[in-house]
Amino acid sequence: IRWQFNKLKEKDLVKKGKHPVVWCPKENNPVGDHARQEGEGETPQDFIWNKFKMRDSDLILMAGTTRPDALYGQTNLWIDPSGDYVIVEVGGEKWVVGSKVVEKINNQYKEVKVIKKISPKELIGKFVQGPLIDHEIPVIPAGFIDAGIGSGIVYSALEDPVDLFELKKIQSNPNMIKKFGIDRETVMKLHPIDIINVPGMGENLGEEIGKEFNITSSEETSKLEKAKGELNRRVFRKGVMKKNCRECAGMTVPEAQAFLKKKLIEENNAVMFYELSGPVVCRCLTPCIVKIVSDQWFLKYGDKEWKKL
Repeated sequence: IRWQFNKLKEKDLVKKGKHPVVWCPKENNPVGDHARQEGEGETPQDFIWNKFKMRDSDLILMAGTTRPDALYGQTNLWIDPSGDYVIVEVGGEKWVVGSKVVEKINNQYKEVKVIKKISPKELIGKFVQGPLIDHEIPVIPAGFIDAGIGSGIVYSALEDPVDLFELKKIQSNPNMIKKFGIDRETVMKLHPIDIINVPGMGENLGEEIGKEFNITSSEETSKLEKAKGELNRRVFRKGVMKKNCRECAGMTVPEAQAFLKKKLIEENNAVMFYELSGPVVCRCLTPCIVKIVSDQWFLKYGDKEWKKL
């Protein structure tokens, strides 16, 4: 093995780099496909965390997504009403995230300092300013949010049928609005924003895909997930950003996603995080995580000359 890697190094086919890898926190090393008890083929997946600045505060609510293109249609933030959240200091900023994801920040981004816990009740009903738009949006509770997944907070774009039917449930339930102390007028004003043209579909993508799958309620979780998956496939394959998407107008959705990932990070409105595409368990039976590794040699699989050889 040493001989092989020395030969590869001589030919400039290995290099040191900074990459997200599947990592075992017990063994403290990367976990390749054949060193896994479970999860062969699963890899780190882009999951950009966007910054939403709270009105009259120095707090920033971090909301993760794989769909930065949908930020043009953002209507509100979703938060887990029974979740555990903390305020942390990262790079001189005060972030609000789920308490379970603090270690993720340490492993993938920067050293993090926990300042204190914060209750969801202190966040629900507040207003935040997100990237790419000029108006503030409210923070609203949702039953499908898990404070331990992603950043623990999710932004809503109502082309997503899961988001749309959750909002419909809240809007039709005055007791729920009253229970959480949300301004009723604010909630009732929320509506889908048309930002993507998909051939063969109308302006309200979430409503239309819901009808296709005969969805009538937010409780139909299995059907909603299937509808969401189908809509995402259509949007990714055929979607084109509309005129109200500013710099991204006329771009395909994949083009807009690539452009916005770079733009949001360069402008300090987001940071890149990664999630595993599925569960991975090391052969030592420890659940794996994603870690950014910088001091490690990698094979240059993307080298075009090597591929020719």
